[in-house]
Amino acid sequence: MTARINRMQGDSRDLYLALGPFWGRCDLERELGGPLRNRPDKLWFVAVESGRAVGFVGLHREARGAILTHLYVVPERRGQGICDALLGAWLEVAGDDPAHVVANESSLPLLTARGFTEVRRRGRFHVLERRP
Repeated sequence: MTARINRMQGDSRDLYLALGPFWGRCDLERELGGPLRNRPDKLWFVAVESGRAVGFVGLHREARGAILTHLYVVPERRGQGICDALLGAWLEVAGDDPAHVVANESSLPLLTARGFTEVRRRGRFHVLERRP
């Protein structure tokens, strides 16, 4: 993996510059189960390669713990360690807090290898948790 993982706050201009090409894409919304949503207190991890975002994941906190949102890597860079690097950066910041994610089928092996367990299904998506 040659991508660099950058941390960006939800209210950062740089975040919108980096993720601009992904906002409003119907194919991405289908894969993620909905549109990209942002909030000022959300922390984003963006994988950048040659000045271009090739993947990202978001983290925000709620009373129940850390929430993982929008884990995505561009198709041509999948299977090359970027998703694992993004998840590793996310887990480092989430620390020992309980963690929650709604994920698609392709994310299950990576998430379960990192300690997440499925608690239920939501349509074609899986709801997973990680407890300290």
